[in-house]
Order: sequence, then C-alpha cells, then structure tokens
Amino acid sequence: MFKEVDTSYADMLQENVLLANKNRVTHNLKISVVAQAREHAKKIIREANRDAEAIRQQAYRNGYEHGVMTSIETVTRFIEDKQGIVNEIYGQVRQQAKRLLSDTVNKESVICALFESWADEIDGRDDKTPL
Repeated sequence: MFKEVDTSYADMLQENVLLANKNRVTHNLKISVVAQAREHAKKIIREANRDAEAIRQQAYRNGYEHGVMTSIETVTRFIEDKQGIVNEIYGQVRQQAKRLLSDTVNKESVICALFESWADEIDGRDDKTPL
C-alpha cells in the first residue's frame, strides 16, 4: 500500500504527519501550481532573453547603419564642397604669390637688373622701339 501512495504524501507519512484526503489533494494541487508557475516563469525568462537578444542585434544594426549613413553624408559634403575648397586655396596661393613677387620686384637691385637687361636688348637702329 505504501508504494501506491503519492511520493509527497509518502514523505509526509514518513514525517509522522497524517493528512486527510481533502488536505492531501489541496497540498498536491499547491505543489502542482508552484511547479507550473516555475515552468511558466522559466518560459517567460527564456522568451525575454530571446527578445533582449533580438533587440540588441537590431540596435547594433541600427547603430551600424547610422554610422555608415553619417560617413556617406560627410564624404558627400566634402565632394560637394571640393570646388569651393579648391577655389579658396587657389585664392590664398595667388595672394601669397603676388605678395612674394611684389616684395621681390620692389627691391632696388632687382629693378636695376631688370632695367639693364631691358636696355641691353634695345636695338638703337630699330624704329619700332620707343627709345
């Protein structure tokens, strides 16, 4: 007869606790509900972990996509601004070259050398030259 008795009920009998059938059924039902709740909680946790992993992967993809789009926009703006940048640098180089030539030509020794070179090339017999 002892083998026919439920295990939890048998454990109670071994502890010298005698339960009425109604109390035993209630006790077994409570144990069953707790076991079902544990299984349900485990299932909820597994689903939550899957959802969390899916959200993490989606966030990673979104972040990667945002980074790529930002890079593309930056390169596109640079390409669009390239001509403006080239024009600005050209203007700066031109101004610096003018300043350097002006500083160089305004020296007396350079002016004298240029004048002497020009004077040496003048042919006095040429009617087309002003001097």
